[in-house]
Amino acid sequence: MNLNNQNIASMDINILFSIINLKLRNDFSSLSSLCASFEIDEQRLIERLKSGGFHFETKENQFKRDSL
Repeated sequence: MNLNNQNIASMDINILFSIINLKLRNDFSSLSSLCASFEIDEQRLIERLKSGGFHFETKENQFKRDSL
């Protein structure tokens, strides 16, 4: 599946979380570079994952599940 603004809006949040973290771990040194490569609005991605209970950890370059 291609990553784009439309897909991130409709994709299952847990699958999106997994794909983004996989790409960040294996292929990209920053969230900004991932978003630029796929032409994804970075803030839109952050907000989408935030709506599913995830936040971005800059130091780890990964999204993490919010603590309950």
